[in-house]
Amino acid sequence: MILFFSGIPGLFLVLAIFLQSGFGLSALQSGLVTTPFPVGVMLASTLTSRFGNAYLTLRIACGAALLTIGMIGLRVVINGVGTDLTPYLFTVPLIICGFGMGTAVMSLFQVTMSSVEAQDAGAGSGAMQAFQQVGAALGIAIAGQIFFSLLGEDEMQVGTEAASRFVHAASQATLYSMAVFAALALGLGVSAYRNRKPPQ
Repeated sequence: MILFFSGIPGLFLVLAIFLQSGFGLSALQSGLVTTPFPVGVMLASTLTSRFGNAYLTLRIACGAALLTIGMIGLRVVINGVGTDLTPYLFTVPLIICGFGMGTAVMSLFQVTMSSVEAQDAGAGSGAMQAFQQVGAALGIAIAGQIFFSLLGEDEMQVGTEAASRFVHAASQATLYSMAVFAALALGLGVSAYRNRKPPQ
């Protein structure tokens, strides 16, 4: 839970600063650029709800794999940014990331709560939310540290011409999310394979 939820919040912090301070977008424009992510979450949540309690671990692994692919795509798009930004290029990788999140998050909650007795459901839910918040704080700290250490304090000005520094810093900050989701996809994929039911 901690690792999974550490991969997204820091990324959106970095993207917001990258888009607004690095390339002069307004807060509204920055928000619109990242809108494909929640759209992907909504679509995936709607589709995967039909599976009920089936293939939970595999669904989390598939979601983490999609998030890894989306992060790789996002890094490619960021690295391809020159002095001018083309916002629509962020659409596909962010939709993939959102689809991965929507695929995994519902299953993750189901797996977590299935290990809690009915009378402890309230405490279990509270603990789950606490670990989710810890993960978010951890991700923001790590991604933010990578981003700001590479950017440098002197570059934090709207309209600065040092676009290449923003590109480099944002690109490197995505590596944490890529590594976390790749590790989760691999580990959970192996677990799902080992625990698969033999054919009847």
